[in-house]
Amino acid sequence: MGASETPTIQTKTIVKGLVAGSVLVLLGVALPFAFEALIGFILNKMMIIDPSSLVYQEWQNPSLPVYQRFYFFDLQNPDEVLKGGTPEVKEIGPYSYRLFLPKENISFNSNDTVTFLQKYRYVFDPSESVGSEHDVFTSANIPMWSVVYMFRDAPKFLQVILAGIIGSVGEEPFIQLSVRQFVWGYDEPLFKWLNEKFPDLGLPEEFSEEFGFLLGRNDTEFGEYTVFTGVENISSVNLVDKFNGLPELNHWTSDYANQIVGTDGMMYHQDIKEDELLNLFHPDLCRSMPYTYVKDDELKGVPLKMFGIAPWAYQNSSVFPENEGFKVNDRDSVPTGLMRVDPCRFGSPMAVSNPHFFEGDPSLLQQVKGLKPDAEKHRNSFSIEPTLGMPFKLRMRIQVNQYMEKNDIIKQTGDVETMYMPVFWFENGVTATDILISYYDLGINLSGTIATLLHAFCLCIGSTLLVVFLAMGLFRLIERRNSGSSMTKLADDEAGERIEHDNLAYTKSKSDIEEERM
Repeated sequence: MGASETPTIQTKTIVKGLVAGSVLVLLGVALPFAFEALIGFILNKMMIIDPSSLVYQEWQNPSLPVYQRFYFFDLQNPDEVLKGGTPEVKEIGPYSYRLFLPKENISFNSNDTVTFLQKYRYVFDPSESVGSEHDVFTSANIPMWSVVYMFRDAPKFLQVILAGIIGSVGEEPFIQLSVRQFVWGYDEPLFKWLNEKFPDLGLPEEFSEEFGFLLGRNDTEFGEYTVFTGVENISSVNLVDKFNGLPELNHWTSDYANQIVGTDGMMYHQDIKEDELLNLFHPDLCRSMPYTYVKDDELKGVPLKMFGIAPWAYQNSSVFPENEGFKVNDRDSVPTGLMRVDPCRFGSPMAVSNPHFFEGDPSLLQQVKGLKPDAEKHRNSFSIEPTLGMPFKLRMRIQVNQYMEKNDIIKQTGDVETMYMPVFWFENGVTATDILISYYDLGINLSGTIATLLHAFCLCIGSTLLVVFLAMGLFRLIERRNSGSSMTKLADDEAGERIEHDNLAYTKSKSDIEEERM
């Protein structure tokens, strides 16, 4: 009885081992998919614009340090330029302002969108700057060149009057300004005269007597945004639906140019792929700007994917026909690498580009001495963590260039060559803090490592159990077969002995019979 029970117990053990190994292998195979689904579920609840989400407070009032850094082109030879010479510039900067971006008047709508006012507050940061706001540089006189351009097709007598006004108020084609004056404003008598004599020009109220790049912009709202929350459709999170109540811009002459697509650059959808086209909308760009994959990047060990302004973004319409809608007129040449923004800059003949004309037409660099394009310094880009869809590094870089041309009636323009004069460039920069990186390490990186280890553990142990117990099963099967063969041989031997005994007995009986007959 005991001999027959032992094989039964061993067989059950082998079966249990095989089942356990199979379960562990299947668990190991399924773990990555289960983990991905779990992370996706968590992120879908976390990376949305909703008061209950973990990112809501950061979205509402970002704690990440955002800086707007200004770099100015100090003109070294203004007199030569007026005589038709080539401008020579020297870059000075950065002059950095910490930028605070609280959202106000937040209102959630019934169509999965939220509307808010975006407020801007600037604070100069000497520790991030090369000097003070009182540093002085020589620049093109933007108001003068702009007004001359606006009057270039006016009747001759009006241009003569304008030339007289320019002279009487002491305007010069190139002027010295401090950083503070250029950014925040200075008295501009030419604007005062224009507003009095030509109110139909439509200059904004803040430019009635002053001019400055950020005049009237500090501690004020800069437009009303309506963006998707992602609650109902996570792939649309933070996409701009409307700006100032409109679903598209009205600056340009085509639907493509006026479209509002993309986000503000602070958050995108999850699971970003290299072949995607990502768009960034910002009012300073006067358009939605397309970005394409450039290369892999990293920040303190966090793998990122860098996206830069698409190659066609600053191409003229002869190279990229869809950009025809950005064309302001047929008269002024706009080389590839520039985009005129007159319609959203009150008619001022200004063009934006990459800093130092990076990736622009070579002719642009031939017009100015002192520019040194560098991809690392001058590429407009952001580096995004693809799982979260959140940029860990943002470098929105824009150069502002003043269009200048000679006017034979307005003598203050001298013999200047027709050109786009670089005035300054700025960078809106954000870099993820150590706290955000630690959240990534704990929430994504560490969890992924644990899941990988569990995946490997289950596959390793499960495979080992399968191999061991399969071997035990095969061994038991062979053992049982061998045992069966031995029993068969023993039975055959016993049968053979019986047959042999019977044969001997038969032989003996036959001989006895023969003897008896004899």
